[in-house]
Amino acid sequence: MTAEETTAAILDRVEHVASAAALDALEGNALQPAGVSEIHRVIFEPIFGKGTLRQRSRRHDGSSYGITKGTREKPHDTTQNGTAGPRVSEKMHEAFGRFELEREAVLTAAETQEIVLADAVRPAAKLYARLIGIHPFVDGNGRTGFCVLTHALIRCGALAVALPEDDERAFHWCLGQAMRKDRVPDYEPRPS
Repeated sequence: MTAEETTAAILDRVEHVASAAALDALEGNALQPAGVSEIHRVIFEPIFGKGTLRQRSRRHDGSSYGITKGTREKPHDTTQNGTAGPRVSEKMHEAFGRFELEREAVLTAAETQEIVLADAVRPAAKLYARLIGIHPFVDGNGRTGFCVLTHALIRCGALAVALPEDDERAFHWCLGQAMRKDRVPDYEPRPS
């Protein structure tokens, strides 16, 4: 396959898997780390075979990825390291546990007060940023993460979203704000 055909095939797989994740969430099923590995496998195995599917778990399984940081006015591209291979599983379980606790807190609050959309979807946004930060796979984390985000949004009572393709840099900057290492991650929506 050419690079363009490969990209088209991956995007087609992501659309199908995100739809399946949405249906799974509508049935009330919680997603666990093993489910993330299955999502990754279903997206990439038909295209690349089994050799590219392993979750990072070994000490030498390093992972770095590009991210945009800085301010909206002065963004800058940099790299960030994912979780060390041996801690990937632990961090994944922690991220999904935190998501379920945060989701339950929002649903409980909604029983007695009106919840704005930003509050309703914040647990899903946090899970997505945490998952990308863990970077559990050597490649394909963003595509797999999008399917997880779709599932999480529906578990939070929201609709699935399509990420805009026209402003990728702004998307990467927002993701960078959510993944800040200074213990002050920012999940708040910003006007464009």
